[in-house]
Amino acid sequence: MEVQLSEKIFIVIEKLIGLSHQREETYQLNKHAEVENLRGQLESILNDLTLDEIMMIQTIMYMGRDQDYDDTKSRLENYEIKLKELTPAKRKDIEIYQIVSKMPLGVYLTNGISIIRNEKF
Repeated sequence: MEVQLSEKIFIVIEKLIGLSHQREETYQLNKHAEVENLRGQLESILNDLTLDEIMMIQTIMYMGRDQDYDDTKSRLENYEIKLKELTPAKRKDIEIYQIVSKMPLGVYLTNGISIIRNEKF
């Protein structure tokens, strides 16, 4: 079985990946004011989502970061396992902080999407 991600979530993830890569490059140039501006943009995008949608993105992020999925299980099973490992704070601001605080967020999301799609990266 596949993980069913809405087109909206894919669009949001693509935006997050782009902004995250831009933030990482800006950080390398020591442009801290721009880094904070980009962080604010990431937070704004996530604030427009429901807590469930934020948890979906966070799950994909952690799948991409940890890469500890089980090849013998379906993509949906791996997703559900990772989702159950997360203990949501039930507050959007805390979950958003957990996401945007990761400097390599773009890499984590890209890897997570590859895992969800069962692609090699």
